[in-house]
Amino acid sequence: MNPAKNHLFFVCICFCLFSIPLSAQQEELFDGFLFPQYEKGYVILKENKNLRIASHLNYDTFNEKMLFLDTDSSVMELVGEDVLVVVIGERAFLPSENGKSFYESVSTREGQLFVQRKSKEISKGKAAGYGSYSATSAVESLGHIDSSFGTKNLKSDELFKTKLDLYFYLKNGSKFEKFFSTKTLGKLFKGKQADIETFAKENSTNFAKLEDVKKITEYCFSLSK
Repeated sequence: MNPAKNHLFFVCICFCLFSIPLSAQQEELFDGFLFPQYEKGYVILKENKNLRIASHLNYDTFNEKMLFLDTDSSVMELVGEDVLVVVIGERAFLPSENGKSFYESVSTREGQLFVQRKSKEISKGKAAGYGSYSATSAVESLGHIDSSFGTKNLKSDELFKTKLDLYFYLKNGSKFEKFFSTKTLGKLFKGKQADIETFAKENSTNFAKLEDVKKITEYCFSLSK
């Protein structure tokens, strides 16, 4: 078999086996981590596609790092440039083109959607007395928390919440094509823009919601048959 076709076949098999329906996934984050704890999984490297390296893994959405526990339980970063696919439980993650982050593969009935998750801290305001917070209260002092994979700035007496942003991609060969609206999605399906716009309007598609993006992506794939 042609090596390129063999590689593509292997990746497709990984998607089919390890990408689970959207309804079974959760977007709840635990201090910026995708999972509440380091979960059992394994890594397949590009240099040896037949070897599964078992580990306990988690994904840091603040720094977009795939982390794993070393043999002494120390936290290590997985270098995406060497990785073909990471499987955590029944969920599959592919490294981005530059290998600096990972995108989850989400199965649709017609093809694959890829999701990039990135979190940031959003201020809810400074304490204003009586247990309330004011978003307009002035903040003067700063603090920080250091971790192995970055620094978070903290403001005294200030309440923060985690905001998770989702970015969506389709894969064209080895390239990830990003989209964030009906217009940008339509560019990936030439000649189908009008149909896609009609579908989006009829279904009130919200490109900030994973479920909505999955539905419109399924529709787009069906137009390409």
